[in-house]
Amino acid sequence: MEIARDIARNTAPLSVALSKQLLWDTWGYSPEEIERLETDLHHRLMAGPDAREGVLAYLEKRPPVWRGRLDD
Repeated sequence: MEIARDIARNTAPLSVALSKQLLWDTWGYSPEEIERLETDLHHRLMAGPDAREGVLAYLEKRPPVWRGRLDD
């Protein structure tokens, strides 16, 4: 429960949603296919506003304000 609370408080909702989707959608994929999909998602997330916000919030010791949405 401690890990779940940490994820809920400190991880961008879009990042969590895409990670869960990757886990569910890749059943039966090869490790190479999963790696490619994971890298694509990583690039997408790191190009978004929440990547910067997460770092800034941590450095400024404040709660993050997430802006990424699944429908973006």
